[in-house]
Amino acid sequence: QAPRTPTPEPEGEVIGIRRTKPILPNPPKFDGSRGEYEGWRSLIRDKIEVDGETMGSKRNQFIYIASRLEGKGLQSALTFISVNRDTPGASASKILKYLDDVFGDRHKTQRAVESLRTMKQSSRELFSAFLPRFEKVLADAGGMTWPDEVKRSHLDGALTFELRRLAITMPVAATYGAYVNDLLRISDLYR
Repeated sequence: QAPRTPTPEPEGEVIGIRRTKPILPNPPKFDGSRGEYEGWRSLIRDKIEVDGETMGSKRNQFIYIASRLEGKGLQSALTFISVNRDTPGASASKILKYLDDVFGDRHKTQRAVESLRTMKQSSRELFSAFLPRFEKVLADAGGMTWPDEVKRSHLDGALTFELRRLAITMPVAATYGAYVNDLLRISDLYR
């Protein structure tokens, strides 16, 4: 009888074996600077999503997030942490919701929508440099889920006259992503 070759399991997917070592590094501690909150929150969410299993219970994840606070960030949340850490509802989502209420930008979407209406690519700005700026504002406005025609319309309104003029000569792209790729190509060729 021929020996059977074992089928390798995908890494981290072995049934019955729990990962015990974290994959991601610890995010920096948050000191309460509002301008740093959104980036810090993104790192914390990634850490919980990827390494939450190695932390254990929802309560442990709550305490982990609390441990990544310092200075004004910690002082602002200390009462909430003390009151909620030992309750059955202690979880990463609960402490993040609280931190969002305290440090998050409640008016970000409203400001982004206004910026989307008024933003323009400068005549000397490369489209490849303008695009990330435009797409951040679009995402902040909640526009990444909008229909492609709406995203394209906002982008058209922000382009330089010259790039918009060149884009008119192109066949209509099927998707927003294809349109952006066409604009990148035309911009590079024109430059």
